Amino acid sequence: MSVVIAGLGETDTWVLDSVAAKKLLNWVPYQLDQIAASEANNQPKLSTFLSLRTR
Repeated sequence: MSVVIAGLGETDTWVLDSVAAKKLLNWVPYQLDQIAASEANNQPKLSTFLSLRTR
């Protein structure tokens, strides 16, 4: 279970989750979430794609 607090990054969430679990959690799932989030933000909008095709 992941703790979600507005304004915290993946590192902060990992630290809080590790403290709550009273053990050092694996960092990989948090890295994958961070990569997925950054890729989603960089994805072009569908309207941009469609406007290029109609020209």
